[in-house]
This record gives sequence, C-alpha cells and structure tokens, in this order.
Amino acid sequence: MTRARVPAVAMFVADRVSASSRLRALQYADLLVRDGIVVRVCATRPSKYLPRPQWLPGRGALRLLYLVLGVMAITAQRIWQICTVVPRATVVLLQKDFLFRSRIDILERLLIAVARLCQVRVVFDIDDPIYLGTSVNALPHMRSKIEATARGATAVLAGSDPIARQLRPFSNELWLAPTCIMLRERPVRTYEIMETAVRLVWTGTASNARHLALIHDSLRQLRSVVPFHIEIVTRLADLPADLLRGFDLRLTEWSEHSESIALGRADIALAPLDDNAWTRAKCGGRILAYFSAAVPVIASSVGAQGVMVRHDLTGLVATTSEDWTTSLIALSRSQQLRVRLGQAGRAFVENNLSAQHCYPEWRERIMGSPR
Repeated sequence: MTRARVPAVAMFVADRVSASSRLRALQYADLLVRDGIVVRVCATRPSKYLPRPQWLPGRGALRLLYLVLGVMAITAQRIWQICTVVPRATVVLLQKDFLFRSRIDILERLLIAVARLCQVRVVFDIDDPIYLGTSVNALPHMRSKIEATARGATAVLAGSDPIARQLRPFSNELWLAPTCIMLRERPVRTYEIMETAVRLVWTGTASNARHLALIHDSLRQLRSVVPFHIEIVTRLADLPADLLRGFDLRLTEWSEHSESIALGRADIALAPLDDNAWTRAKCGGRILAYFSAAVPVIASSVGAQGVMVRHDLTGLVATTSEDWTTSLIALSRSQQLRVRLGQAGRAFVENNLSAQHCYPEWRERIMGSPR
C-alpha cells in the first residue's frame, strides 16, 4: 500500500524581512505547521540580485570575473534548492522576486519542470506590478518572464485587481489574494501629544520615500502653524541624501521592532503616493502597518490606499497640497479626531485584513482545495 504523502509547503521568498516575504508568506508559516503541514523556507540568498561590493571596480577583468563567478555560485545554489526541496514538497510558493532577478528564466523553468515531474503544485505569488518595472526603473524584460511563469505555474495569487487583470490571460487558476497582516493585541494609545512637537511618521522601502516630496510644501506650511518632526523608518543606506532637507528628521534603520516602536510613538502617519499605473496596482502594506498600530493616517487615494483609507471614516484622504495642509493641521490640533480615526483604522484591519481572519481562504488557495 502506498504511504500517504505528508503535506509540505516550500516557500521561495526573497528574504525573511521584506514586506512581501513577511506579509504574503512567512506570517502564515506557523499556522500551516499548526495544521500539520511541513514548511520549508528557501530564502533566495545570497541575493535575488548579484551583490555589488564597494571595492569592486566599475569595469575591467576583476569585475568580469566577479560577475561570472557570482552568477555561477547563485545558479548552483538555486539548482541545489530546486533539486532537493521541490521533490519533497506538495506545494511550492514562488514569490515575485523569482529565484534570480534577471532576464533569464531558466531557473524558474527548471523549478516548474521538476514540480510537474514530481506532481507538485506551484503557486506564483505577485503583489507588485513588476511587469511595469520597479517604482524607479523600467525592466522591459520582466513582462515576458512574469507571463511565462504565470503560464507555467499551477495557480497565481494576485495582490490587486490591476495585477489580476494583467495575468488572467496566462493562468487557468488565478485568485485575488489581498495582503494581510498578523495582528497582535490592540495597542493602548492616549493620542495625546506628549511633547511640544507633533510626531509624524513614514515607513517603507527607500525607493518609495521619494513620494514624500509630494507633501514638501504642505509640511512647510504646517511648520508655520505647529512644530513637528518626522521619523522615517527605512533602509537608510538606500535613502536619498537630500530627502526633506531643512526639516527636523529622525532617521531609523528598518526592522520589525524599530518600525513597531516608531509607530507606537507617532501622532500622525503619512502615506503620499503619485498616481500612476505602478502605484494603482500596489497592495497597501504601509497602510496595514499604520492601521495595525492604530495611528491616524493621511493618505493619497491611490490603489489599495483608496479602498482602505476612506475620508473621515478610517483616515483622511488628501489629493492636493491644500488637502494635505488642512488634514495635517486638523489632526495636529484634535485629539478627538486622532482617537476616532486611529481606532477606526485598527477596526478595519481586524474586520477585513487580519492574517488570522484571512488564513483559511489563503490556505485553500495555496493547497488547492476545491472551489
């Protein structure tokens, strides 16, 4: 008699700290284990990109040798992961960062081929519109790679409607899977300004910090009304040196702990965004962090932010510079408004986007339960 195969999920993620890895895969690992499912995490390190150390010259034989040996080392590690992990899994979750962020898709094709040979389900998870490139760079080669991966995977999990519409023609099983967050106890906040200055906070990837330039004029006007400082929580090595020059800034290196501390001491959370095809497909991870900490939010009504932040209900929506100025002043002056909006944001996540609440459906999508 054939022995039943123990359910096992292999998660191929970029790392253990990026928002996509944490919010769309890793936070569910303990819940899967609780349900008797084996979980194996394969972080695509040394990097989804080949690292470029500072000592490496810009050109020449040494640089070429480093590139060749580096790509060979990364490729060898990925092939080892594919050949040793995939055959022992029942499901492979492959995230958008792929096995190596390059125009070559031979590693992804190998993973899918091994999975088919071993009758392993492959779920391709994508929560950024990288078929458009990144938020700062165009990557024209990525569209064909994404489409080929979606076509080869058993199922696709799309983080937003625009992503789902883009990939639906290439997948027979596509699910819309919103980004959720694992909630802890509801934070205790007084919403009082405990010092002379209002505390503003922004958190996210350094490449997205450029959106703060949209509210530069509004911050300058706010400064004439009430003193404030801004805490920016991100990877500081990648932060533009001239960001919000002239304001009272506190720069904090990102970690889950430092982000939690920063949000806990903030009075107002900021979420400005340009309105373009990239941002309209984003999944609102920043708002999830703000809402879970019960910080009152001011946001641009773009993409997922426009669904999550409803004006004067779960936050304040600002479109123009005047909107931002008015909203900043209103929240700075009213403890009652901060309490109402901060608690409403937290309640929105509890009722709609907590990982605990969304896990059963997410598990069905991953494991391939019947519709």
